[in-house]
Amino acid sequence: HLDMENPYQVWGGTQDNASLFGPSTYVVDSVSPDPWQHVFLDPWGGGDGFVTLRDPTDSKMVYVEQQNGAMRRKQLNAAVASGKGDRWIKPKAAKDETPLRFAWNTPFILSHHQPKTVYCAAQRVFMSTNRGDDWTVISPDLTSQSILSLSESSLNPDVLYAASGQGEVEMTKDRGKTWTSAAAGLAKKHVTKVMASQHVEAVAFASLIGTYRVHCRPYLF
Repeated sequence: HLDMENPYQVWGGTQDNASLFGPSTYVVDSVSPDPWQHVFLDPWGGGDGFVTLRDPTDSKMVYVEQQNGAMRRKQLNAAVASGKGDRWIKPKAAKDETPLRFAWNTPFILSHHQPKTVYCAAQRVFMSTNRGDDWTVISPDLTSQSILSLSESSLNPDVLYAASGQGEVEMTKDRGKTWTSAAAGLAKKHVTKVMASQHVEAVAFASLIGTYRVHCRPYLF
């Protein structure tokens, strides 16, 4: 993730070393101090970091995620390991609903159009218009497994894509009121990413890959 600073900063998660951010202009050498900083650390000093997003309208606020949909909103000026100022924002199923199936690496994105709007997904797609304080379900169950990738069109806020399983891609043109398959012609392989085109509203891209050492070539559609 890139923020709007000048020069911009780079934000991202790492395995076992939590989430960090640093300047895009840094050139590694043996003399200069390392400018990269942790956004959070688990109490034992590490933790897996996944999606890491800086709020585009509040420079002190950042969203971080760990495995299985553990999402939170954090005040950047709080001590990285204190947890102070953190708000856990993971959606929860109602008592009479099917338990939510979040992927190990749960998709979590910011809207291109409305700064306070965020999306995430389990087997259903969720939307929040208040930075994750409250969530609204905007899709039926789209997969028997977990949704693996989400994308909102930067050209039209009503257009979203959700990808899962073996070549399964669903789309909505009315921000979740109706969903239709966009998977025609895709290989029945593991979906790694779906992304709406930044230039043509009717176009999206999907990447897939074989698994378990069988047909492990990449696919791009």
